[in-house]
Amino acid sequence: MTIEYLIGTYGYLVIFFGTFFEGETVLVVGGFLAHGRYLSLFFVIFFAFIATMLWDQLFFHLGRRYGNKILNLKPKWDIQVRKLLVKIKRNTKKVMFSYRFVYGTRTVMPFAIGISGVSPKRYFFFNFIYTLIWSVGFGVLGYFFGYSLELFLGRIRSHELKIALFIIIVFAVVWPIYRYFMNRLGKIGSAR
Repeated sequence: MTIEYLIGTYGYLVIFFGTFFEGETVLVVGGFLAHGRYLSLFFVIFFAFIATMLWDQLFFHLGRRYGNKILNLKPKWDIQVRKLLVKIKRNTKKVMFSYRFVYGTRTVMPFAIGISGVSPKRYFFFNFIYTLIWSVGFGVLGYFFGYSLELFLGRIRSHELKIALFIIIVFAVVWPIYRYFMNRLGKIGSAR
């Protein structure tokens, strides 16, 4: 069983479930692998789009229906949600668009929007558009990353899988470290 076989067999499943946890990283790597013809760019974008829509809709409706009960169970979210509600009231469309590109808000923001009273139809409409922009943007970014790397390094076909694995490992290590230090800096700043 080769890596190519595993990617061809399970790649879209990994894209689907991976977008729940590290959406941008998984989508960029999927686009990169699509450039190498291991996956289809259309299906990479499609599965990322569907998974993200489902995830967002789930958390929106959880916020809408069980918001206060969940906040009682998750005190850290309570503080964050209260701050987000102020931003949502000021400019709902802008917040619905921008949270998709801010790391660490992909779960709590749809939840907060659900609590805020935005109608389900309105949320679905704007979430559909913004998720489409997000999934196409990051999928194409990964695809053109592969294209640019090929132009820079020449024919990279024999190294594509190694590069994709390197990207995954770097993000798996760098993101948690980055988040840790940003959280530490935020706590230090708020303590002053």
